[in-house]
Amino acid sequence: MFEVYNEQIFDMLDNNVKVYDQRNPNPSHALEVRQARNGSVYIDKLSEYGVKNTTEVSTLLHMGGNKREEGHMDDSFDHNSRSHLLICIKIQRTNPSSKQVTSGMIYIVDLAGSERTNLVAASGQRLREVQFVNKSLSALSDVISGLSNHQKMIPYRSSKLTHCLQDCLKANASRVLMFINIHPLPMFKTESVHSLEFGVKCKAVQLGPTKRHIAYGDTS
Repeated sequence: MFEVYNEQIFDMLDNNVKVYDQRNPNPSHALEVRQARNGSVYIDKLSEYGVKNTTEVSTLLHMGGNKREEGHMDDSFDHNSRSHLLICIKIQRTNPSSKQVTSGMIYIVDLAGSERTNLVAASGQRLREVQFVNKSLSALSDVISGLSNHQKMIPYRSSKLTHCLQDCLKANASRVLMFINIHPLPMFKTESVHSLEFGVKCKAVQLGPTKRHIAYGDTS
């Protein structure tokens, strides 16, 4: 469980970080995206926990969620996320008869919402947060456009967010389910329209049939 905040990756389940300043995360705690020999990407030194039931899952979600970077637009609005939150769940299944082990990963992603700086009267660190969020969402849109247009070179490395999600957005490797949240107030009409247009663009992408990943065992 990690967040992408101001183009830096922070482990939300790292118990070695005793003090976590939500307003000024320590850059020395930031992690890097690496590429394995097989071409897949991973977050170096990211904490991993084995879980056996929903109670253990809930405990970890609560522990990590308390560290998430959030802020207020003003006194009349609810909190809004200043970071993208990503939860990676690794699953293995063993066939009782053949003993074949198949594996897969589920990424649950809560994206921070885009905002116009003139609406939130942002300045200083707040402005920097909004700019980084909008830049990473724009990078995600470019990746989706690239996939939709069948580009040979997809700009996954344009942001930490898209780099982390590279394996999730590859053709013949994944399935994506997206929920679009829009604001009911007329003053946010522009953001709502952009969000819906982004959702339509995503829906048009065809990633192709997925393939079963065999971790080990009989492949016949």
